[in-house]
Amino acid sequence: MKAAAATSVNGRVLKTGHDSLTLVDTSNNKQLKLKTNDQTRIMQNNAPVKLDDITEGAQVRASYVMDGKDMVVRELTVTQPVQ
Repeated sequence: MKAAAATSVNGRVLKTGHDSLTLVDTSNNKQLKLKTNDQTRIMQNNAPVKLDDITEGAQVRASYVMDGKDMVVRELTVTQPVQ
């Protein structure tokens, strides 16, 4: 069984939860609900951060894979934090 190819998305964070975040894809204005797990890497300024550190309105780039019906984030990078 080969690993699923990751899909990348650039978006703006609408909200974060305990193990998920909702963002708007900036290319098509669709909302995506992404799941995170203990394998998810979340980075800002080349340093790891927690999901709770990401504020609403931040610009992010996420790569995710489909796990059943869930979109599970492999890596999330904050490209533009909220000022």
